[in-house]
Amino acid sequence: MQKHLYLLLLLTVITACKSSIQEGEISRLEGYWEITKVVFQDGTTKPYTVNTTVDYIGIDGFNGYIKKMKPGLNGRYQTSNKAAQFKLIQKDGLWEMHFEGDQKSTLSLLELDSLEYAVKDQGQVRYYYKRYEPININDE
Repeated sequence: MQKHLYLLLLLTVITACKSSIQEGEISRLEGYWEITKVVFQDGTTKPYTVNTTVDYIGIDGFNGYIKKMKPGLNGRYQTSNKAAQFKLIQKDGLWEMHFEGDQKSTLSLLELDSLEYAVKDQGQVRYYYKRYEPININDE
């Protein structure tokens, strides 16, 4: 009986500590991000230690887009003009990224701060990102 009480107390504390993403924090998505790992529905993890591309997320209110960027050693980026457009919608206390066009899908925003964010797709696969730190080799 006492074990069940401790377990219930622990779950209550964990649930209470879970912070939701506030509307004013959405602008933190703006910028360059690189994927760090993917956690599949069965719990297996695929780490990403080296990335040849990064994502740029642009935010304007509750509208945004993601572009694939290829960073160069000179601090510049190569990209195409293709971007995946999305709208941010709050639903049941969670923020969702609703993609439009050819890539119709929804990602639920799980975590977001100035250095990291995580999303979950409809198949319960979780994607973790960190803020990209550009490499710049100067010709001095």
